[in-house]
Amino acid sequence: MGTIIDVAYPANATAVQSQVLQLKEKKPDVVLMITYTSDAILFARTMQAQDYKPPMLLADDAGYSDPSFLKATGKISQGTFNRSSWSVGPAGSHTALIAKMYKEKRSSLTFTDWWMFALRGETVSGRVFSVILLPTSECNVACDYCFERKEPHRLSPTLLPLLTRRLLDHLENEHIEECEIYWQGGEAMIMGPAWFENAGEVMNRAAAERGRQFVHYLQTNLISYSRPGTE
Repeated sequence: MGTIIDVAYPANATAVQSQVLQLKEKKPDVVLMITYTSDAILFARTMQAQDYKPPMLLADDAGYSDPSFLKATGKISQGTFNRSSWSVGPAGSHTALIAKMYKEKRSSLTFTDWWMFALRGETVSGRVFSVILLPTSECNVACDYCFERKEPHRLSPTLLPLLTRRLLDHLENEHIEECEIYWQGGEAMIMGPAWFENAGEVMNRAAAERGRQFVHYLQTNLISYSRPGTE
């Protein structure tokens, strides 16, 4: 199933009738939404006014995770699916049981999730372990649809050995030999090739000394692409 239509709109729009009419005309099987809270509310109300409800609406966190969205839309948002961070909850609760089932299958966590487990001295079991690391929140473009806060935060090289040691401790405790590192941002390549070369050397050397392996992946918009950075 391919993409039928990519509907753009300005952030904090005051009207989205034309966008909803486009969706209504194209009749997609699934509508994927990434919006601010005010935009999510506006789309929900406009869809109701236009008598349009897609077979499935999948939201990606952001405004759809804001409690004020449900408060403002009520029953008209019923049936919306949303991907969001959530609390595990107390032992024995439904959310805790779901979390346990997930961890038994896979231990792919964001860096924030993993770091909180590490600080509490807890471990996460699974056959696969992957971590998303954000070396910076800065970005070199301003996409209308992006809801990330582009703040001048950068991962300090002095923190890297500690971060690596905590990761390797977890791998050893869980008897996992390999860890996937996904470098994202912001725009990760703002850090420059030299930064990643140093980070890779520090992390890979420490992993080899303890019989483990890091596999690195990089997500980038390629605006900072240069051939020397690929060598």
